[in-house]
Amino acid sequence: MCGIFGYLNYLVKRDRRFIADILINGLHRLEYRGYDSSGIAFDGDDIEGSDKNQSSKSRRACIVVRQKGKVEELENVVRC
Repeated sequence: MCGIFGYLNYLVKRDRRFIADILINGLHRLEYRGYDSSGIAFDGDDIEGSDKNQSSKSRRACIVVRQKGKVEELENVVRC
């Protein structure tokens, strides 16, 4: 069983710490359901595309953090 939610900030500048805090807060609210692991993912930095098959648009890396156990353990990994 899993719970999924998201945070969208289209055209609104936010730093990664703010977004991570929002996501972790949401996970804390779902914790009572008894999940055995948690994770968050969000856009990373632009990647300069030197591949000729890529369009002229830049690509973005995706930052993914996963952790077994309670959300607090994920929070400790993200805060480091």
